[in-house]
Amino acid sequence: MKFVYCLLSCVFLFLLLHCFSQAGNLPPSILAQYQKANRYYNEALQYSADDKKEARLNQLALQEFLSLLFHIRKKKSTADTVEFFSCLKIGELESYFDSTENALKYYNQALGMQSGLPFLPDSFFFKSYLFAGLIYYQQSQADSAASYFKKAEAIHDQYPQQLLESERLYNLLGAIYYESGNYYQAKNYFLKAAEALSKSHSFYKGLYVNYQINLATVLFKLEEYDTASKIYQQLLPYHIYQNEIYNNIGLIHLYTHQPQKAIEYFSKVQYSNFLQLGLLNDMARACLDLKNYPAAMNYLRRAIDQNGVYYKNNRNKHLGRSYQLMGDLHKESGKYPEALSYYQQACNQLYPSFRDTSIHALPQQFSGVFSYIDLFQVLVAKAETWHLRYLQSLNLEYAEEELKTYRSAFALVAYVERTYDSDQARLFLGKIKYAIHSRPIEMAYELYTKTRNKKYAEALYQFDQQNKATVLAFNQEFSALAQHSNLPVLKEVQDLKRKITALSIKANQMTDSLDLARTTTTIRNLEIELGKKQEELAKKIHLPVSNVQPVSDQQAKVLDDETAIVSYTLSEDRLTKTVITKDSFTCYQDTLPPVFHQQLQSYIQSLLTPSGTFAMGTSKALYTYLIKGIDSKVKHLVFIPDNELCYLPFESLIDQQGKYLIENHSIQYQYSTNLLKRSGAAFSHHQTLSFVPFASRAGQAFGRLPNSLSEVSGLRGEKFIDTAATKENFIRHLQDHRVVHLATHAVVNNRENNFSYIVFSGADSTQSRLYAGEIYNLPLKNTDLVILSACETGAGNFIKGEGVMSLSRAFSYAGCSNIITTLWKADDYSTAYLSNKVHGYLDEGLSIDKALQQAKLDYLADKKINPRLKTPYYWSHLVFVGDVAESRSFAWNWVIIAIAIGLFILLILAIKRSRAGGSRFS
Repeated sequence: MKFVYCLLSCVFLFLLLHCFSQAGNLPPSILAQYQKANRYYNEALQYSADDKKEARLNQLALQEFLSLLFHIRKKKSTADTVEFFSCLKIGELESYFDSTENALKYYNQALGMQSGLPFLPDSFFFKSYLFAGLIYYQQSQADSAASYFKKAEAIHDQYPQQLLESERLYNLLGAIYYESGNYYQAKNYFLKAAEALSKSHSFYKGLYVNYQINLATVLFKLEEYDTASKIYQQLLPYHIYQNEIYNNIGLIHLYTHQPQKAIEYFSKVQYSNFLQLGLLNDMARACLDLKNYPAAMNYLRRAIDQNGVYYKNNRNKHLGRSYQLMGDLHKESGKYPEALSYYQQACNQLYPSFRDTSIHALPQQFSGVFSYIDLFQVLVAKAETWHLRYLQSLNLEYAEEELKTYRSAFALVAYVERTYDSDQARLFLGKIKYAIHSRPIEMAYELYTKTRNKKYAEALYQFDQQNKATVLAFNQEFSALAQHSNLPVLKEVQDLKRKITALSIKANQMTDSLDLARTTTTIRNLEIELGKKQEELAKKIHLPVSNVQPVSDQQAKVLDDETAIVSYTLSEDRLTKTVITKDSFTCYQDTLPPVFHQQLQSYIQSLLTPSGTFAMGTSKALYTYLIKGIDSKVKHLVFIPDNELCYLPFESLIDQQGKYLIENHSIQYQYSTNLLKRSGAAFSHHQTLSFVPFASRAGQAFGRLPNSLSEVSGLRGEKFIDTAATKENFIRHLQDHRVVHLATHAVVNNRENNFSYIVFSGADSTQSRLYAGEIYNLPLKNTDLVILSACETGAGNFIKGEGVMSLSRAFSYAGCSNIITTLWKADDYSTAYLSNKVHGYLDEGLSIDKALQQAKLDYLADKKINPRLKTPYYWSHLVFVGDVAESRSFAWNWVIIAIAIGLFILLILAIKRSRAGGSRFS
């Protein structure tokens, strides 16, 4: 890496003379001394293979530059450019001799002259920012490093051509994103670094291997183990950075539960720098997995002892990792107080701003860049240790400490969600959080049952909602804030998102590998640009924090006397349920039988086929678990499901009297209470934008839907039928109506969620398919209701911590508050029947949930329909996700008041007439 300190020397000298001519008269002695120092500097390049000669020349150069700088400052010379270049060269040479503190001092002195040298191009300061940032990074000061790298990037972006060392900049930015756990953006920058690396570069092979290692490492973090392993194996024949490659192959084996194999690879590694700290930690982790505790202790003691050699006073992630593993070791040995102490020290190292050493202290507010995911894992390990102490003693204080620690961990996640620049990164973070999501909920319930203190029920509710649809809630709130900001950068963000979506769809259909590679590169560059624009936007508007509103807010702002919110947390062996009504809030928890999950999945599968036998017994059993504890006076249920429950139509469940849940309750769903609000939207005499592309014709690979026209035949508004029902017309007319109805086909892509699509009329797939990724970017803030009677629009891949990534969710993401959607491929006739009825009842003024309930009841009661067509397959697939309608009791109160006022007025008028009549006949 030492070559990078000398590459620009000749160019700098030429520009130096040019700048001197603009800066004033240059004393000959100063120029002569600079030329002498620079000659040593350049001659060292010729001996890069001879360490002794190179070191001697660089030492002479350093001495001359230091002497020159002393004379400049002593004489108060006006030749500031000489001072700048001398500081820069001294910084490079001090780095060569591993005097990083001195190097950093001189880089910062060079940067401090920027404002005093306005005639010097910004590109001259690029290296100082880059190399100073590198030193901060090596010192585990990620926040400072990120700041310097971003300033270097801002300079770099001013020039149409790449600057020298641009590949290093991209690689280091990738490293910063990697440290913060934003692995998707890290991957983009590592790929960008490889792209910027010229094959004519003197050190091409070494840099290429380095960047490929970084790419494979980020793929490993994204759990793409096979791809990462393949890259490492391909790099081994280069015989470069073999230590790093063997170390990383060992890590793959370690994280795929092969600790013995991991140790075999770790044993091949022989570091002679700070990287050995990480290796010692890795060996300790493998020994821990093998339960070889003495060996693990030995490696950790060595790691802690040697840390001081490389990091004098700076807190760093390596020591944080050592303390975390030391905590794990003591926890495994049952030494819980010692484990907590080590975890606390790990927190202090991983989050340098947090300095409290008490095991009861926790970080609550977060700022800057640090190893977010590492800190999250330490906080979780600390919470688990408090839990073990509680189980050992049943001391409720330990249980309270556990809950407090989880609060800190979840506060960290809420902070990180705001720092990430893509949904992919936030979803990956949610997946990490979801792995432990049920633990604080179960402990909160334990404390609630032991104390009957409502604050623990509230805590349970808070943890429950923090595990649900936080990415969707973040984007909805962010969009609302951004729309009112009227900032030009917002339009740039939206345009970039649309371009990325369009190119991603195009790439998904490509067969030519060269075209695909070019398009993929363009997408990656646009994603990097999008990240920058989103960071710029975040500085101008206050990003939302995923705080969950208290239960009292839901009771006051959302609920009426007839409505209840029912939210679930489903773990492997427990079902936790919170039931919120206007006047009460209750928690329930059941230990599930081993067959519960199998029964649930079997029941859902039985609903998907018309010929299947309806599992009435299973339906009743599920009813007992899921609906128990709900007040019979409640007429409207709002379900917030979790895990596999997201695929269940609750209206199909049967009570012990043999009645479907829909017969006694109107039902709706929502992804999280964070998204739940009360709406006064009314749909009486509504105008609907309707699309029916397959009413009288079949499309390519899609059959005719003969009953779809009847869904919209009686509706007011614009109708686009058959060939007129194009994607282009849909987008053109979308904002003209509050209600949209799509009676068509849909295709779900469970592997790539963004490539699920709704089918319109069109000559080819580009014209006829509206992809989920495109729906995200639609302007739907004025759309109050979308009815998706297309098949499976509510189906999709379940993302842990976020929910089902369905087409209907895409409409929610884009800003539409209310969606009626389908869970499976249902019967054309029954879907048309229900849809037509829904519109009729909406026209009469019923709320969406009531309209859908009444439509289903009509279907079940209709004697013209064959009884065998009345199983839940035919009618329970259509569900409503959205807002709670304005309070029903509130509306009736006004009706009663209005009637009372009317009667009072009539009474007064009658009295007046009576008196008037009396005087007339007196």
